[in-house]
Amino acid sequence: MKPARRAKEIGTRYDAVVIGAGIGGLTCANYLAKAGASILLVERHHVPGGYCSSFKKGKYYFDAGAHYLGSCRPEGQIGRLLSDHKLESKVTLLRCSPSEVVVTKHHEVLIHDDIEKTTHGISEEFPKEADSVRNFIKYVAETDPLKLYIELKDRTFGELLDQYFHDWEIKAVFATLLGNIGLPSSRASALTSAFLYREFIFDGGYYPKGGMQAFPDALLENFEEYGGDSAFLTPAERIVIGPTGSVQSISVRVRGKEEREITTRAIIANCDPYQLYGRLLGREGASISEAQGIRHRLPTVSAFMLHLGVKHDIAKEAKYHCNIWSYRKHHVDEYYSGVMDGQVEYGTDSFLFCSIPTFHDPQLLPEGLHSIQAIVAAPFLAKDKWDEHKGPLAEDVMNRLEQFIPGLRGWVEVEYVATPHTLVKYTANHCGAMYGWASIPTQVASKRLPDETPIDGLFTVGHWTGLPSGHSGVPSVVTSGRNVARLVLRWLRKGGVPVHQKAGNGKL
Repeated sequence: MKPARRAKEIGTRYDAVVIGAGIGGLTCANYLAKAGASILLVERHHVPGGYCSSFKKGKYYFDAGAHYLGSCRPEGQIGRLLSDHKLESKVTLLRCSPSEVVVTKHHEVLIHDDIEKTTHGISEEFPKEADSVRNFIKYVAETDPLKLYIELKDRTFGELLDQYFHDWEIKAVFATLLGNIGLPSSRASALTSAFLYREFIFDGGYYPKGGMQAFPDALLENFEEYGGDSAFLTPAERIVIGPTGSVQSISVRVRGKEEREITTRAIIANCDPYQLYGRLLGREGASISEAQGIRHRLPTVSAFMLHLGVKHDIAKEAKYHCNIWSYRKHHVDEYYSGVMDGQVEYGTDSFLFCSIPTFHDPQLLPEGLHSIQAIVAAPFLAKDKWDEHKGPLAEDVMNRLEQFIPGLRGWVEVEYVATPHTLVKYTANHCGAMYGWASIPTQVASKRLPDETPIDGLFTVGHWTGLPSGHSGVPSVVTSGRNVARLVLRWLRKGGVPVHQKAGNGKL
């Protein structure tokens, strides 16, 4: 990516300032800049992308969190984003098929890039449930979104699975992929889960050529080509509210040193609500936080990650060349529920998510080198507790990996471990939450935090807010970014800021 802009290149007045260069913030910034608004994007980290970023350790490349993109078909949420901003020349998407394998106690199920092939494969694995498999997938994939909303907003995914299936293990197959929102099916919103399958699993497996970082880098480059300004290593310090109760300005610390006040009509916060209402807004934020019941809301679980740089061509040894989701003890709901209750589970048959980016894009690293990302859901415990778990759990996860890549331990050159406290360090997300607020029925639909705050000109975007359907992967934060851009443009026009009526491909 481009280096952070120098202080002298940042202006003192903008139509809008976006706090946070996660995918939601980048999406919103692109639509606003395309419409002709003057936009400043500030980010506390040195790279864009948030959980959708990447990093290097020595000669090895690793994805920080996100393992692929979904909803990239032309009419999909990311597909629309690419088309609206003509990003196809900046980012090339590779399609992995199969994209996933789900391993349970007695079954192995593959997820393909063809929904019929996926349906057929699951039906063959569970022949007694074949008709139910087809009916369930048809319902999730083809039902009108408004009908899904009406029928599922107050139900759990477990209740929906019970409606279609009898075998506990087929329910476990569909529940395992809820690792993408960090919840057991017994608590996950059926609405969120249906959209997760519809937009992220049944239309998933897209991997940016060059690694995950290529996606946010393309969004940033495009934003700057529209004339937007960006400043990295530049945290927001304070939001100033004017005498009329509207946003007046924001103070930022340029490259962590010089504090500068930026006058603006609107602020879009792509950040943790505790940061927004606590640190950035002070007294004004405390009353909003209390009114919205922020401290009573449930965040998602965090994650423990093991990143491995491997000097060996593991293609022959690896049992699968796609992402692996494995839980071979019993129903995976027991695992997710345990994590939500603060448990750290050990054992070779316990949960494992494994992605090997060099299988998705063989040109990521020189021939014979591979990078591996292993993730397990994790509770947010005190740092000293994670210091105790860190080594033993890394060893335990290595044992789980060796069931799928025999001999792996002997080829590892680089090992990097991230705990929930690592996630807090780099993202400032409350409790190291992977997916913002937990998408449970009492926190989605009309109970979701709104995009517009009680302060005129202050908006929120990303996985802590927005969509009535809840957070269901990268496509949902893209949708959030597009929706909030529409609200901000309306606000700016009301204040007399000259912006185009249309900022997308005909519409937002």
